[in-house]
Amino acid sequence: MHYSGSRPVKITRQLREDLLNQNGYAPIQVTICWQGHRKRVSSGEVCRPAHWNPESREVNFVRGNFSADINKRLADINYAAVSALNLASTERRLLPAEELLAAVNGIVRPAAAVAAPVAEQPAAAGTPTRMIGTPEARGWYDEWVEEQAAKMSKKTKRLTSKNTIRAYRSTQHRLQAYEEYRQAPLQFADMTLTSFYQPFCAYVLDHLGKELNTFGKYMSHLNTFLRWCDIEQDLPVHRHYRKFTAPEEYIGVDALSDAELLAIAALRFRDPELQPLLLEGYAAQCQAQADFFRKRGKQQYTTSSPSVESPGFALFVQRIELARDKFLQCCYLGVSISDADTMPRTTARNQVIEWRRGKSGNACYIPYFDDDIFKPVALAAKYAGQTPLFVPCCYDVNEMLKVIARLIDLTRLNLSTKIGRKTFVTIKLFQGVPQRMVMMATGHSTEASFNRYVGVDLLKLLEQFKRHSPAQKAA
Repeated sequence: MHYSGSRPVKITRQLREDLLNQNGYAPIQVTICWQGHRKRVSSGEVCRPAHWNPESREVNFVRGNFSADINKRLADINYAAVSALNLASTERRLLPAEELLAAVNGIVRPAAAVAAPVAEQPAAAGTPTRMIGTPEARGWYDEWVEEQAAKMSKKTKRLTSKNTIRAYRSTQHRLQAYEEYRQAPLQFADMTLTSFYQPFCAYVLDHLGKELNTFGKYMSHLNTFLRWCDIEQDLPVHRHYRKFTAPEEYIGVDALSDAELLAIAALRFRDPELQPLLLEGYAAQCQAQADFFRKRGKQQYTTSSPSVESPGFALFVQRIELARDKFLQCCYLGVSISDADTMPRTTARNQVIEWRRGKSGNACYIPYFDDDIFKPVALAAKYAGQTPLFVPCCYDVNEMLKVIARLIDLTRLNLSTKIGRKTFVTIKLFQGVPQRMVMMATGHSTEASFNRYVGVDLLKLLEQFKRHSPAQKAA
């Protein structure tokens, strides 16, 4: 028990093992009792139950678990609460709950506290009254998204990615559309299996015709939001939200076959037979540029009739070749385009590239030697002395890949840089490389996340079935 002058304040900590996430981490809750009040707040920290010390109510040191940072924040929360009560005591007044929470939130959510101090916040921007919010009125969901945007990962030292924030906003827009469909705003008391989960499932799957994975994405975001409302904001969320599941079904991802990858690598963009198709791509780009200027009311963009003799055509061919090579880097090394644009050639040692993914910070051990399909060494040698990067950056790589798809008559999928990483995983598995070794190359830490990158090559699958079939062996 902590004391503040003559007025006692009791601060305890609880590890909410009943709220374990899928990675086995539980949130740390802080309970503050003072002057007849009791408030439960989230510390914003999580830890594994095996690392929690129930006697000291702190995190034991285990290499890599950030115990020093977590325990410091827990101590700072105690200090902020006691300091707020001491200040109220010296002024001979009772400490309201709002003032105590403001002091604690300055530790738990410092970015939000700096951006909008409670003492200077205008009355119009008060506590949200709606759960989801509307374009005209802020809701608790808006508060949650802004807090997520200000969060920094302890592992990567980066803020939440813009793509993740856009996904959260997409879920908010879907929930707002559902409110219009049901003609009533969503309330925290509505978060039950019968009042919300089942009707919303029917709305997404039957009314909108979306896939099960889309519904699972919405529920995953909503679960995280409702847990924040329940644990950190102490809002009256119906306890049934803990039973909401985020279903997911495996569907084959888009990946190139080895024949398609070899066809892309074999393209010679200066061959006469490719010039007509390249000229079509160049003409389409010129037209897109003209439309761009026209829609913005700027001076008419004019150009002569595109031809292979046009100065811009030679530059177009150079860019499309660079885009092809940047895509091959993603395929050969199994990296995302963001990692490919920052990877220097000096990372290769002893036929292995040691690299940490920018998104997760996980270590990757990528094979660096040429075989019949993957030729990263030859690709790097092509740009030796031109750039410190493995392959120079290409700002319009996905636009150029649309032209490359037409060159090899690839119509079954939309060719983009996302296909590169999936192609690496799929072909390596069909080559017989053990799954665990492929995961070490891609930096995946769980099998569930890895499986999202595994495509299906039906011809290779049939070949493997025949190879293990007794009747086929006899034939």
